[in-house]
Parts: sequence; C-alpha cells; structure tokens
Amino acid sequence: MLIIPNVWSQVSLKLDVSADNKTYALLMKSASSYTGTNALIASSQVTLVVPHGINDKQFLIEGLKSGLTMNWVQNGRVNAPSANPSKDYLFFSFINNTNPTIQFNILANEEIVLFTFVRKSECLGMAVLYDSKHDPYQPPTLNINNSISLVGARGNAYTGNYDALPGVSLSLSSTSICQKESITFVASPSVQGADYLYQFFVDEQPTGNPQKSATFLHTFTDELPGDKSIRAKLFLTSGDGCRRYETSAIKVITLKLKPVAELSTIGNACLLLPVSITANRLTGAGYEWYRNDSLLTEQKERELVVERSGLYAVRLNLEGCRSAKAESRIKGSLASRQTTVAITPDSPQILEGEKVTLLATSNAEVTYKWQPGEGLSNDQLANVIAAPGSTTTYTVLVEDREGCTATSSVTVYVIPRIYIPSAFSPNGDGQNDTWKLINLEHYKKYKIKVWNRWGEIVYESDTDAVGWDGTTGAGVNLKSDAYAYSIETPYFIYRGALTIIR
Repeated sequence: MLIIPNVWSQVSLKLDVSADNKTYALLMKSASSYTGTNALIASSQVTLVVPHGINDKQFLIEGLKSGLTMNWVQNGRVNAPSANPSKDYLFFSFINNTNPTIQFNILANEEIVLFTFVRKSECLGMAVLYDSKHDPYQPPTLNINNSISLVGARGNAYTGNYDALPGVSLSLSSTSICQKESITFVASPSVQGADYLYQFFVDEQPTGNPQKSATFLHTFTDELPGDKSIRAKLFLTSGDGCRRYETSAIKVITLKLKPVAELSTIGNACLLLPVSITANRLTGAGYEWYRNDSLLTEQKERELVVERSGLYAVRLNLEGCRSAKAESRIKGSLASRQTTVAITPDSPQILEGEKVTLLATSNAEVTYKWQPGEGLSNDQLANVIAAPGSTTTYTVLVEDREGCTATSSVTVYVIPRIYIPSAFSPNGDGQNDTWKLINLEHYKKYKIKVWNRWGEIVYESDTDAVGWDGTTGAGVNLKSDAYAYSIETPYFIYRGALTIIR
C-alpha cells in the first residue's frame, strides 16, 4: 500500500561551498522520512546562479560527481539574460530511467549529497542555488526552476532552500509619484546583523555607489513619465572575494507627468477692468486659481474673469500632480473708477525770477511724484511752488492704491526780463544810434512811452522791433537831454530815465 505523507513532508535544498572556495555540494533534506517506493526520485532539475563572465573568465565547473549512484548532468547554461544581465544560469538534471531504477531511503532531517563539482575557472564570486519562489528574476523565456519529483509526495516535493543566504526585500514610500518629486527606497535583509552594502537602481541605472545605509532618497528630475523599475541590490563580501554575494529585489512604480502652468500675458499697464486671463490647455487637468495667495474656491475653469487688481496665479492638477504656480499681476479699475489727474493753471507764464503755484487734482486717493524736481518746493505733494530758471515742462505721476497710475504735464513759460539801455547817441556814426530794448521779442504785448522834462509824450509804440531813433512822431530830432520812460507788459511795468546824447 502507498503511504501519502502530509503536506509538511517535503524536501529542501542547499548549495554548500567548502573552505577552499572551489568545491561545491548540492545537499537535500526532507522534513519526513521516505522508504521503499515512496522514496523513489523520478526526476530532478536544479538551477545555479553564478556571476556573469566572458570567454575564459566564465564561471566554469569540472569534476561533476553524483551521490548515491544518481547520474546528474549539466544540461545547459544561459549567459546574461536580458532580465538579469549580471548573472549566468547553470542547469543540472537527473532522470531516473535506469534498469533497475535508482532507489534509496530518505530519512527525516538527514542531509543527502545529490552531487558535487569543482570550480575550475577564475573566482568571480559565489554560486547561488536558485530560489524558484523568491528570486526576483524569472525570465519568461527560460525554464528556470528547481524540482524534486518524489513518488511519495505525488509530484514536485521541493519547497525551497534551507540555510539560504540572505535575501532582500524592497519597500517604497509610494508606488505612484510625480515628476520632480522624491521617493524613499528602503531595503530590508532577511537576515540581520551582517555587514551589508546596498545599491539602488532606477530602470537599471545606478542612483549612486554602494552604501552602508539601507535607505535612499531619490528625486525624479528629467525622467519621462511611465512605469519605472526600482531595484535594491544587497552585497555581502567576506575577506575572500570568492564569497562575494549579491541579491536583488525589484518593484515597479508609476512616474506621473507633472504639469506646467502658463498664463496668458496681458502686461502690467493699468487696465480697464474686467479682463480675462487664460491658462494653458492640458487634457484631463483641473485648474486652481488664486488671488493674492488666497484660493478662489469657486473658480475651476481654464479662463478667469478679473474684476479687481491683484496678484493672480493658476496651478494645474493632473492625476494628483500639481504644477508650480504661474503668476500675473493685474493692475486696473472699472471704467467708472479709473484714476485721472489734471494740473492747474494751464500753461502759466512767469517773469524770470518769479514763482507760480501748480496744483495737481486727482479723482482718487493717490501719491504724487513730480518730474523734474529741480525748481520745485516739493516733488511729492499735490500743491507745489515752481520757480524754474527757464521754460520747463513739469509732469506729475500719480499712483492709486491698486497700483494704477496716471500722468499730466504742464509747461511753465519763463519770460526773460527786458534789458533797458540808460542812454544812446543818435548821431549817425553807426554806434548806439537807437534805443534798443533787449528781450522785447519775448513779450506778445507791451506799450512804450517816453516823456520830456515838461511831461510831453515824445515817443509812443507797441511794435518797437528795430528800436527808437530819438525823433518825434513828426520826425523831429530831439535834443540832448534827459527823458522819462515807461514800458508796460502783462507781467511788469518798467519805469526809469534815459539820456539822449548828440
């Protein structure tokens, strides 16, 4: 009668290496005893993982010897598969097809040597028994597995490896992350207390050199969105490099597109409100609008109507990835509230050396700035006193609380004073023959009168372009004497005495 063991009556394997770091032994141990027909192993397959090498530097073996009259053979190898290019895979198998069949008792917890071999090549690192359940690399195109087909177990009795080298697991702070953001990788060895080194990879590209810390903070900068493989590699190195060991764990995360926000540009001039500003179009994105850093909770469309001045910003949100803000400062007012300014008086004229009061009037609460400031009593008041030395155009700039500005200009015309000679000699010698008033051409209106000592008007003119030649209106030459004059202008009346010398 065939005895069926319970589910715990299964076997595990171990690859052992001797002190010379060359001789390897594949060992088997069962949790339960098998005897007779139940102990018959119909077939077996084992995969070893070794460091990848090239040509004569490959991991090569010799002296393959089977235990207990079994006939193990190396029936193949695959070098550097694309899923794990740093490793080579060696395949060993046993088929119990001899006559009579090979049969031996299997005692519980007793180690049985299945086969041994010697490494004949240069030392590249340790050979490791493949773990069908936990090894992160399981290339779909390769028949990689371990199996012990035991009659008493009704099939493959292999459950794993005992006294196995440490494995490593990988945990991530997130399985989905946005571009330009950071993620934490944490590697956890299955056996604590050893002196491990760790190295992390993104899409098989190292993020840095091997390190003692099992934690690494990685920031995605220029990577394109999509699925990204994250690998944590654990290194265990003894004093002898032949016992150098490494293992890895892999996870996949999704890197999501981080949107970029853009705002239509409308400039910083004072605008007639309302105006519309528009964010860039991005399919599937949501829009967050802000005014002066306060979220406008009701505004969620791509376009925003602005009715008040302020600093406006938009942020795009795509699948939980939020863009940086795009900002635009809007200055403006409604038509009924646009800021204006005017200056009185309009086009004032003053005599050289005199002053005039300029008054700027605005319809809003504003600040004032006059330009140029020279010749003004104060350049930041509405009411200023101007005393320019020559004709000058003054401009006042006003700015309201919203930042909108308005300007107005006025020209102060400075009329130079008239230079009046005190004597002249109309004797025909070509020198000082006329009484010529200097700067008279700057006066649009004037009236000149000259009296003799008896109070009689001897000369009168309002168009004295060439000067007075010392004759009366009838053309009579006046004699040498002292005379009185007056010159009436819109700004000043000049009075004095002049002498005719003949």
